[in-house]
Amino acid sequence: MIELSLLGLHALRGSDGREITSLPAQPKRFALLAYLAVSGGGGYHRRDTLAAMFWPDLDQFAARRALRNTLYHLRDALGEGAIITRGDDAVSIDPARLTCDVTRLQDAVQAGRYEEAVDWYHGELLPGIHFASAGEEFEEWLSRERLRVAELVTRAIRALVEREEQAGNVAGAAYW
Repeated sequence: MIELSLLGLHALRGSDGREITSLPAQPKRFALLAYLAVSGGGGYHRRDTLAAMFWPDLDQFAARRALRNTLYHLRDALGEGAIITRGDDAVSIDPARLTCDVTRLQDAVQAGRYEEAVDWYHGELLPGIHFASAGEEFEEWLSRERLRVAELVTRAIRALVEREEQAGNVAGAAYW
């Protein structure tokens, strides 16, 4: 399983545990991978939408070529099967091959595993990410996702505080 860390320091580890350094060093490629991992949930994204989001300054033909090139590099770094397509127009990640701390945090909150959710949080989503010609749509998505992650962590912490208060554990509530 490939492990993608987006909260706090960016990291990408292959299924063998080795760090894959080539993608975090390429902000636009890493941002596209992050977008697919966080907003995909196993769902597909239209290539035209991705091209417009990540290459808004290019015409459709050039943007789609840039997207194809980026997907090629993602497949090269991650191995075949991590990036999947449906026909010529849809792209996704295979959640059975690549997992992400953001989705694990979300799953933990939804399942009521609040300590686990808090453990997954290591800081802001994609801190310091910047790439040339980042489109407004990407920036808006990133802002919404940062807020969503903060709300999930806050929800988990509130639940832990309430649990400790109900148990009469003032010190535990204060800790959380």
